[in-house]
Amino acid sequence: MKKAKYLKNEARRVLQQYRTAIAAEGKGTAIGNIKSAFRIMEARLLHGIGPVHYSLYRLSGVPRERWKSYITDGP
Repeated sequence: MKKAKYLKNEARRVLQQYRTAIAAEGKGTAIGNIKSAFRIMEARLLHGIGPVHYSLYRLSGVPRERWKSYITDGP
Protein backbone atom coordinates (compact mmCIF):
# COMPACT_ATOMS: atom_id res chain seq x y z
CA MET A 1 0.00 0.00 0.00
CA LYS A 2 2.78 2.42 0.90
CA LYS A 3 4.60 1.65 -2.34
CA ALA A 4 1.51 2.44 -4.41
CA LYS A 5 1.08 5.75 -2.61
CA TYR A 6 4.76 6.57 -3.12
CA LEU A 7 4.54 5.79 -6.85
CA LYS A 8 1.43 7.92 -7.19
CA ASN A 9 3.13 10.86 -5.47
CA GLU A 10 6.27 10.39 -7.55
CA ALA A 11 4.24 10.42 -10.77
CA ARG A 12 2.55 13.66 -9.68
CA ARG A 13 5.91 15.22 -8.84
CA VAL A 14 7.39 14.34 -12.23
CA LEU A 15 4.34 15.60 -14.11
CA GLN A 16 4.48 18.84 -12.13
CA GLN A 17 8.13 19.28 -13.13
CA TYR A 18 7.21 18.93 -16.81
CA ARG A 19 4.24 21.27 -16.45
CA THR A 20 6.37 23.91 -14.72
CA ALA A 21 9.20 23.67 -17.26
CA ILE A 22 6.81 23.86 -20.22
CA ALA A 23 5.02 26.89 -18.79
CA ALA A 24 8.29 28.67 -17.97
CA GLU A 25 9.85 28.02 -21.36
CA GLY A 26 6.64 28.52 -23.37
CA LYS A 27 6.28 32.17 -22.42
CA GLY A 28 2.55 31.76 -21.78
CA THR A 29 1.44 31.14 -25.36
CA ALA A 30 -0.14 27.98 -26.71
CA ILE A 31 2.34 27.70 -29.58
CA GLY A 32 5.24 28.41 -27.22
CA ASN A 33 4.03 25.72 -24.84
CA ILE A 34 3.76 23.15 -27.64
CA LYS A 35 7.25 23.96 -28.91
CA SER A 36 8.62 23.81 -25.38
CA ALA A 37 6.97 20.46 -24.73
CA PHE A 38 8.56 18.97 -27.85
CA ARG A 39 12.00 20.39 -27.02
CA ILE A 40 11.84 19.19 -23.41
CA MET A 41 10.77 15.71 -24.50
CA GLU A 42 13.54 15.67 -27.10
CA ALA A 43 16.08 16.60 -24.43
CA ARG A 44 14.80 13.74 -22.22
CA LEU A 45 14.57 11.08 -24.90
CA LEU A 46 17.75 11.81 -26.83
CA HIS A 47 20.07 13.23 -24.19
CA GLY A 48 18.69 12.11 -20.82
CA ILE A 49 18.09 15.70 -19.69
CA GLY A 50 14.87 16.10 -17.73
CA PRO A 51 12.72 19.19 -17.25
CA VAL A 52 14.54 20.48 -14.18
CA HIS A 53 17.95 20.41 -15.85
CA TYR A 54 16.44 21.71 -19.11
CA SER A 55 15.27 24.81 -17.26
CA LEU A 56 18.36 25.06 -15.07
CA TYR A 57 20.68 25.02 -18.10
CA ARG A 58 18.28 27.24 -20.08
CA LEU A 59 18.51 24.88 -23.02
CA SER A 60 15.86 26.80 -24.92
CA GLY A 61 18.65 29.23 -25.84
CA VAL A 62 21.29 26.57 -26.55
CA PRO A 63 21.68 24.89 -29.96
CA ARG A 64 20.54 21.27 -29.89
CA GLU A 65 23.96 20.10 -31.06
CA ARG A 66 25.46 21.24 -27.74
CA TRP A 67 22.90 19.53 -25.47
CA LYS A 68 24.90 16.30 -25.32
CA SER A 69 27.76 18.13 -23.59
CA TYR A 70 25.60 18.96 -20.56
CA ILE A 71 25.97 16.67 -17.56
CA THR A 72 23.16 15.53 -15.27
CA ASP A 73 23.26 13.30 -12.24
CA GLY A 74 21.08 10.68 -13.90
CA PRO A 75 22.21 7.41 -15.48
